[in-house]
Amino acid sequence: MHALINKALQSYITACHGFDVWQTVALRARVPSDPLDIMLQMRPGQTLDILQAMTDVLGQDRSVMLEDLGTFLAAHPDCENLRRLLRFGGQNFMDFLLSLPDMPARVRLAVPDMPMPRLRISQKPRPVSMQAHLELICSTCVPGWAHVLLGLVRAMADDYGALALLDLVHADHDHHVISIKVIEAGFATPRQFHLRKPNSTAQAAQ
Repeated sequence: MHALINKALQSYITACHGFDVWQTVALRARVPSDPLDIMLQMRPGQTLDILQAMTDVLGQDRSVMLEDLGTFLAAHPDCENLRRLLRFGGQNFMDFLLSLPDMPARVRLAVPDMPMPRLRISQKPRPVSMQAHLELICSTCVPGWAHVLLGLVRAMADDYGALALLDLVHADHDHHVISIKVIEAGFATPRQFHLRKPNSTAQAAQ
């Protein structure tokens, strides 16, 4: 795994469950509790040890926790930079979905050695009651990636103001399929987003 994945798990637990819970998880997983140290001190199997410790300490199903992690990465204020990267995928939710196959390449521009799945979007026949029915196919998936993607895409639907139903409809060792049924792309007001970050210096001068 990659150190950034461990850092994401640490950030998720600390922000959503508290630093005391993270310290308990870190102790069980035999990893440093300090964010910098966990980035620097990697060993084989460390990420799986953290996930097992999370399961033991929080008492939740691993797939549920990983879906929550995906939601956290797309929606939490501490992850605004990642949210901005995702929003560059398109001006609306449909554009974002169609851009998902390019996401691994965009991530690798910033982190060349990050393990990423191959993603493909397939458009399916849809009834008149929905605007689109797509399937997100994930291949060569790191264990748990599909659940993270499920939470992330669901959070981005809310971000864009879309009403969508998502479900993991197939999963095996190397092939995961997420069904995405877009009921209404413009269902609610999207969260505010600007292509350029606000200029804090200019704001201070006003």
